Formats: sequence, structure tokens, C-alpha cells
Amino acid sequence: MSGASFSKASKISWEEYYGAIEGRPLRALFVDAVPFLPTQSQDDQALVAVDLGCGDGTETLALLARGWTVIAVDGARSDRTPSRLCRA
Repeated sequence: MSGASFSKASKISWEEYYGAIEGRPLRALFVDAVPFLPTQSQDDQALVAVDLGCGDGTETLALLARGWTVIAVDGARSDRTPSRLCRA
């Protein structure tokens, strides 16, 4: 990212960012990785993932739908974060 792009991007609030990406598809890297993810554990333990910087939770929700237990963490929690991803 160029210095000018970074400067412009750094002035956007997290609320504006989440609003801009709302309804986005799964990220290409995630889609490319899915075929390599196990669908069940070898020892009957839960499949667990940690989603650091989960943002709007799009990939977290996709993992949950595939039966994974996901620890989703983001330092910039937003009102747009799906409530089913949050614990009080």
C-alpha cells in the first residue's frame, strides 16, 4: 500500500469500513483454503479455529456453518459485528 493510500485509509473509522464491506463475499484466500480444512477431527475432538482480526465475522460464520468451534477476536468491535459472534 502506498503512503498516500495508507494515509487515506487510516482516516476511515471502523464503522465506515464495516459499512463499506457489509455483505461482502468470503475472501478469496479463505475460499482457496476450505478444501484443505478437515471436516471432522481424527480423535473425536472439536475442530477449533482462532480467527484473529475477525472483523465483520464473514469467515467466522462460514467456519461455524462447517461445524467448527471458532474463537473470533477483533480489537475494533463494531455495532455491525453479528451478535451471535459476541459473548457478554
